[in-house]
Amino acid sequence: MRVFALLVVQYPEGSPWERVFGWRFLDPIETARRVAATTPDGTALVVLSHLGLRDDRKLARAVPRLDLILGGHSHDTLPEPEFADGVPIVHAGPYGGYVSRTELTRTVAGRAQVARFDLLPLLEAGDRPVSALRAG
Repeated sequence: MRVFALLVVQYPEGSPWERVFGWRFLDPIETARRVAATTPDGTALVVLSHLGLRDDRKLARAVPRLDLILGGHSHDTLPEPEFADGVPIVHAGPYGGYVSRTELTRTVAGRAQVARFDLLPLLEAGDRPVSALRAG
């Protein structure tokens, strides 16, 4: 299994922050395409994404070699995986209220597929996440 992470481009190429810190944010879709192209067949390819659900859908359509996108950033809670061009996308929601458990199995063709999915609450009924307590 190969796991890699993507996040929203924070600063454009050539920005002052790049010059000061040496940070360069690469295009997430092009980065995913490069990783997919160098991942051997039969190796599950999982993305930890902080792009948001809308961009995760674009990513899945642009890089169908991906086996699973575990996403965040947009604070969406999906009660079950959503599929975009056959790629499962999982979002467990904001503020640590839930955690997802996604189990993959290998198909006869060597691809990974979702065998089991659970969205598990991390808080008791009536509890609020720490961030919500700070906010109000």
